[in-house]
Amino acid sequence: MNNLPLPKDIAAIIPQYIGREDHTVIIANTGEKFSYTNRLKTILRNIAHELCLDLGAIKKTTAKATQQAILQPLPLSPVLLLIPVKVRIPFELGQPSMGYVNFYSITNILDEKTAKQALPYRASIELCCGNRLPVVWTSSTIKKQIRYARLSLVEKSAAQICSDSQPSTTHLVLLAQKFIDFMRHSASGLDI
Repeated sequence: MNNLPLPKDIAAIIPQYIGREDHTVIIANTGEKFSYTNRLKTILRNIAHELCLDLGAIKKTTAKATQQAILQPLPLSPVLLLIPVKVRIPFELGQPSMGYVNFYSITNILDEKTAKQALPYRASIELCCGNRLPVVWTSSTIKKQIRYARLSLVEKSAAQICSDSQPSTTHLVLLAQKFIDFMRHSASGLDI
């Protein structure tokens, strides 16, 4: 699949019905939409493959960082951090309901009162291209996913510091680990 947008151009990857057929739509940062008949998982695997990444390893790392067994954020590149969001109620069993939004493309999150969405949508995400993506989740659930995404970035940065560390940077490793612990507590909603 050679016609995927570049990672820096991706604002969202969502499942969408076109007629009664299930498609995956990539919304670009320009507002342009690219439709594919491939499933969302296939599109994600293809993006990871083009970036020479192991999607399974990324999910394991972010699961450890966020302490969440499912719905991990996917830090695929410095310009593409995908956050899972529930964007629809599927027509049939087995069809995806989750999509991904690029953390760097989010400009605002509107709750059900300001989003003025029809049920089942309870919030919407404004993207940098001006598009508004209706979401089944509440705005607080979306914000929690954003905190998990930030936590995955911190974990990834700390892992890189630890792997590159010299004896003189041990204090940075300890500081990074403390920061990760702090982020885990704040992501889980616990007060410290």
